[in-house]
Amino acid sequence: MAALADHLWQSCLCLVAIALLTLTLRQQSAALRLWLWRIAALKFLAPFAVLYIAGKWLGFPVPYAADPAPAFLVRLFGGLEPLLAPAQTASLGAGASMGVALLLVALTAAWSFAIAKQMRIEATRAHWERIDVEFGAAEPPGMGFIKAASVTAVALCVAVGAVAAGGVEDRQQRHALLIVNALSLRQAKVEVTLALPGMGERSRVFADANGVTIRNANVRELLAIAYGVGRAAVFGNQMVSSRDADPSDYWLIWPRYDVRVTAPVREPERFEPYALHQAITRMLSERFGIGVMVNGKCAPPCGRYGIPMSESPL
Repeated sequence: MAALADHLWQSCLCLVAIALLTLTLRQQSAALRLWLWRIAALKFLAPFAVLYIAGKWLGFPVPYAADPAPAFLVRLFGGLEPLLAPAQTASLGAGASMGVALLLVALTAAWSFAIAKQMRIEATRAHWERIDVEFGAAEPPGMGFIKAASVTAVALCVAVGAVAAGGVEDRQQRHALLIVNALSLRQAKVEVTLALPGMGERSRVFADANGVTIRNANVRELLAIAYGVGRAAVFGNQMVSSRDADPSDYWLIWPRYDVRVTAPVREPERFEPYALHQAITRMLSERFGIGVMVNGKCAPPCGRYGIPMSESPL
């Protein structure tokens, strides 16, 4: 009921905005005002929640999985939410939500008659305007570039804003989930075994409620998976002079391993492999003595130096 109340409230705000807009366009074509009233009526059938859900499905693009949504967008949409979705923001109870929704339904029903009446008036005016033009009368003036551009820009901002709000919300939820899983996995038990021969060169990551499994990955791919980068961004200090060298001579790409990280994982269907980077770094340090350099700094525990793990989950 809270979602219904917010939808009706948003539709009423759009109706008021369109009513004010038609006042500024009273010298323009009646057909234009007729379409504006039609849009006002259709808004009651098309909730912004559809655009919001589409934004959550699309997500918010970030360079790395650990990046949160831009702070200014979080503050912007957080400040607008109490105005645009007051029922859900205030967490009204079932009784209060139903009461508000019924009040808005009654208000919508009353306004629907006014909208229908205004649409009939504008349709009649548009009809007589077409007849006047056919008999040689001057056409009604257009909106002009500035008014048309302003109305288009506002409409696009509203539509894109609803999509962006969904994307920002999804990014914040994914970031919070990433932190929870990273904290759960940082000290998890890690089991490493040699991958079975004949598995090719493709690695895979599987998450379930009890942990994460990485199949058929070499050290290079383990680091790329855990740090959210491409394989080309992972390189070591071992030089291979010939393109025909035996791959087994290069420890980054051979052999391949199966890795099982055992710890509770929340929402495994939305698992971000970046949550593994501390667990993988610790395993490579303890098992192989490998130190991982990130932006010129050695990531704890920095090989066999035993530097304490960072308190930060990311």
